[in-house]
Amino acid sequence: ASSGHVLVEYVYVSDRIELMQAFDLLRQGEDRATAELRFETGAKSRQAQFMHARIEMTAIRSSAGRLRRIVAQLSDITEMERLRRDVARKAAEAESANDAKSRFLAAVSHELRTPLNAVLGFSDILAGEYFGRLENDRQREYVGLIRQSGAHLLSVVNTMLDMSKLEAGRYELMMESFPIAETIASCEAMLGLQAKEKGLTLTSRIQRGIGEISADQRAIRQVLINLAGNAIKFTDAGGVVSIDAAREGAMLKLTVSDTGIGIASDKIELLGQPFMQVQNEYTRRYEGTGLGLSLVKGLVALHGGIFAITSKPGEGTVVTITLPADGSGMAGGGESAEAESMVEFPPRIRQLGDMAAMMKKDGDDGPAKAKIA
Repeated sequence: ASSGHVLVEYVYVSDRIELMQAFDLLRQGEDRATAELRFETGAKSRQAQFMHARIEMTAIRSSAGRLRRIVAQLSDITEMERLRRDVARKAAEAESANDAKSRFLAAVSHELRTPLNAVLGFSDILAGEYFGRLENDRQREYVGLIRQSGAHLLSVVNTMLDMSKLEAGRYELMMESFPIAETIASCEAMLGLQAKEKGLTLTSRIQRGIGEISADQRAIRQVLINLAGNAIKFTDAGGVVSIDAAREGAMLKLTVSDTGIGIASDKIELLGQPFMQVQNEYTRRYEGTGLGLSLVKGLVALHGGIFAITSKPGEGTVVTITLPADGSGMAGGGESAEAESMVEFPPRIRQLGDMAAMMKKDGDDGPAKAKIA
């Protein structure tokens, strides 16, 4: 004040409006006002060009209510602003990396499917001996292994494609009414041979009179196959895998249980993350990408359902899915065929995502969307 300068002269030009607006609020009767300002330091370095500060002002009024003076407290928030920008930048980088990964998965998956279809088609022709008999059983065995390996690789590719669709919000749900008992029976038929070869009992318990449900039949079948396939994979000979279905009011409850190796309680939360398998003494005995449960959780979420898993090491695992039987939770559900809803899938990098959301003024369009076709 003694030099004849006033505070506003030190404030960076574009921030002076915000300071004046804060003063105006006090003149209009507000007791307190806050503004975040930049002060030029004179340094040429871009990072040191400004000092960031928060000014908190309190109005002192006369008994008649007139503004007599303003008491202000200035705080240096330069370091906080630097951290804020670092978090926002890292969140943007993580989002960009996630999108790039989804595009990469989709591109690679499409490129793999074309040659895989040829592998499967021609191995079927060889196995069927349409153009001449194979000379011995070893040739037949090798052709069968080629066919089996190709089918497994194709299933992995299809799962990767579905995952990339879910992450990009382009997974289309086709709502229809269908008998859930028939869907479970078809899953048993598809997995029956696999269970028999491992010496397992694959069974189902379906509530009498359960009737039809409204959902995406392909997605529900995929959920059951993935869950039952996992149960078979992690259950040794002599064990039991069961697929159960029952109505609980307006909800359909699907349960896949097994008597397999089980999962430690502190590892359960790791399940469902893409490309994640629980690391324990059993892990590398079993093949798999770790995508199955992640896909299941995404498909259940798009139906407005709840996914829950309970397990004990050495005693088995129970996975329970509860979803609206009438399809009302399915991407907006109800009668609106064009309704869309936001589903948070897959889980984002939360530490960065949550902090950036607090600091960004714009809305985040990260969560996946699904449209009922």
